[in-house]
Amino acid sequence: MKVTRVGGPTMLVELLGWRILIDPAFDPGGVRFGITGPLTYTMTGHDAVRLIGELRPRVALPAHYDGWSHFRDGEHGMRAAVAAAPAHIRDRTRWLPDEIPVAV
Repeated sequence: MKVTRVGGPTMLVELLGWRILIDPAFDPGGVRFGITGPLTYTMTGHDAVRLIGELRPRVALPAHYDGWSHFRDGEHGMRAAVAAAPAHIRDRTRWLPDEIPVAV
């Protein structure tokens, strides 16, 4: 299987001759807007790590955690959360470069 992060949360998955665009199930940017107070619209890096621990996927591909000023955690927060996570979460997390195919 080959995965290419196209941009934002969108990824191109190539498997068995199929090419499929997917949008991950979660955005770990920790999005908040001042006008809506403490409401959080997406997960934080800590929330994403907790979900990875609960779901236990073979590979976790963080995406859409950077690039917008309203992302509270951003890339630093997501990477810090993964770095502080137990080994079984760190070992299954892969960081994808934008627009470069990666075998997973």
